[in-house]
Amino acid sequence: MKIQTENNQHESRETLLEKTKSHWDKLASEESKRDFTRLSWGSLGSVQSNHNYLTTHDPDYYWIDYLRDKYFKNGNAGHTLALGCGAGFIELLFKQRGFVFESITGVDLSEKCIETAKHQALAEGIAPKINYFTADLNRYTPSPKSYNFIFFFHSLHHIHALENILSGCARALLPDGILMVNEFVGPSRFQWTDSQLKAANEVFRIIPEDLRYDLQYHVIKQEITRPSVEEMMRHDPSEAVRSADIETILKKYFVILEEKNWGGTITNLLFANTAGNYDLQNPYHKALTELVIHHENILIANNILPSDFKFYVTKPNSNLLLEDKTDKESGEFDQTKQEPAGSDLPLKEGLEELSIKLDQTKLELEGMNLLLKKRGEKIASLNVSLKEKQSRILNLEAVLQSKVQELEGKIKERENALTLIRNSHGYKALWAYYSIRDKLLPVGTKRRAWIQNLFREILVPRRFYLRTLKKIIRG
Repeated sequence: MKIQTENNQHESRETLLEKTKSHWDKLASEESKRDFTRLSWGSLGSVQSNHNYLTTHDPDYYWIDYLRDKYFKNGNAGHTLALGCGAGFIELLFKQRGFVFESITGVDLSEKCIETAKHQALAEGIAPKINYFTADLNRYTPSPKSYNFIFFFHSLHHIHALENILSGCARALLPDGILMVNEFVGPSRFQWTDSQLKAANEVFRIIPEDLRYDLQYHVIKQEITRPSVEEMMRHDPSEAVRSADIETILKKYFVILEEKNWGGTITNLLFANTAGNYDLQNPYHKALTELVIHHENILIANNILPSDFKFYVTKPNSNLLLEDKTDKESGEFDQTKQEPAGSDLPLKEGLEELSIKLDQTKLELEGMNLLLKKRGEKIASLNVSLKEKQSRILNLEAVLQSKVQELEGKIKERENALTLIRNSHGYKALWAYYSIRDKLLPVGTKRRAWIQNLFREILVPRRFYLRTLKKIIRG
């Protein structure tokens, strides 16, 4: 596998920062927001449902609702910090889904994004205290012990100084504070692996041409390829700058309470710039997207491919913070130093580890109880619906039975009436008259006229029989 390495020493940090800022300023426009729904794989409803399913085990249980229900009692998120907040979309969505904030602080490099975020936050009143400002997250350090909730939503993979920002977040959280990371953690600079490209192209070749039309470059895509690092730098110098390192560094500074794979390893490649071609109201398009997603889920579940996108809920690693505090107090840090004999630190560490595991177990149980509750509600709803349908069926059966009995009665009445008529002398005489009339009594003869008058006077008039017979025949 030939993966390019990064070599951007000829460009100053200020130049790269300005290019990145310019790129994200453009994305704040309304046109770019519209483009997102046409170009981004994440805009597909099937992808969003799969994200929910892999995070919450229920495609209809929104991952944000799950986060709220499991980790924030009554949705209370207290003082919240959104890092790489963009135009404030995710904070607004959290608010709409029942989160309650005492304050919101949002930080982003783009001035235009921050302007939009401020305007939206004030218009919607998402928190009593709102503070949005611009900063380079590679150099930004949050205020220590200030926040109940910090989150990155598809923004951490744009930060080069991962150690600085994540250690800063660990120190910035209040006791029992939570860091949520919903992120791309795949290959840095989109240097896709050979196995990833092979798996994606095997599927891509069987997708019809009209669905492979690239809506950004207006060509039919023939193959999925690995971009060059130079292309990536020209497009956005911050894109996936150290994405492959995120997991390792996150796990250094934080204890993982929850880690969920939610795909994107091949679907991101397959639907990039083509998502707008798919109409999920079209059964064929919907079936195709869901088949591709299911194929990817199997590859990831069986460890054939890693998941490029992950959902984490974490809390700070207290041991690391304690070491950090000790190092600062002593003014130095010796990685090789040994604990003195008889020290009770190993016991404390063991107890701390047990406490962490206990917390994790409690959270897992809470999650399971929450899922059982949701499923119980769904089963109860289905039972109510089933009872209603059963009641409706019984009512229909009763009505149908009544109609059948009514029809059987009418048929019997008509059969009896027909029998009486057929057995009557008048009917027999009429039948005999009609069978011989044209042979023995030609039209226009006196004999025919005399016989007709006889029938009119003696027998029941002919039209009575005709009317009765028509009535019986018509039912």
